[in-house]
Amino acid sequence: MAKQSNVERLEQELTAAREAEAQAQEQADAARKAYTAAVDGGDMDAAAERQAEVERAQAQAQIHADRVQTLEAKRTEAEQADAMPGYRQAVKEAEAAIAAEAEAHSKVADLIRQLAEARRELDEVHSNAGSTIMRAHKAADAAGKPRPEFADRSRLERAADIDLVFKTARELGNVASDQASKLHTARERAKGRKAA
Repeated sequence: MAKQSNVERLEQELTAAREAEAQAQEQADAARKAYTAAVDGGDMDAAAERQAEVERAQAQAQIHADRVQTLEAKRTEAEQADAMPGYRQAVKEAEAAIAAEAEAHSKVADLIRQLAEARRELDEVHSNAGSTIMRAHKAADAAGKPRPEFADRSRLERAADIDLVFKTARELGNVASDQASKLHTARERAKGRKAA
């Protein structure tokens, strides 16, 4: 059997209080009719008793009406209490998602640093390879030999999926643009707060 929620418990109490209020009101109405009949019949003792019954029943009805009002005032509190486990779970899931996001950011940042270092290294080896090829060509010219073609020289477009390289470069550009925009917005907000 599922655990009863705070709102369900409150609804049960409200139903019981409303039923008790209605019952007390019915008793007051019946006593009022009996009072009127006693007055009409001239039985003053019975009329006095019926009047006391009317007052007791009305007092009971008012007590139950006050109870209904008190319980209704607790509705928001009961709804919030019922929502609390869902809130805690949602916060827990959001915190886990934020931690995963931070880990992914860290991974991407590390890869970007590695890529930047590899790019610098690539520039150096390209430059060095270009210089040594030029020297080899000059040496061939000086020796009266044909210039070597170095046909087996490695090329990035052969070593890597060039479409993936372009796509990744474009995506990194988009990320950089988005982050720059967010940084600019944050700085403008900070300036606005200082001025205010």
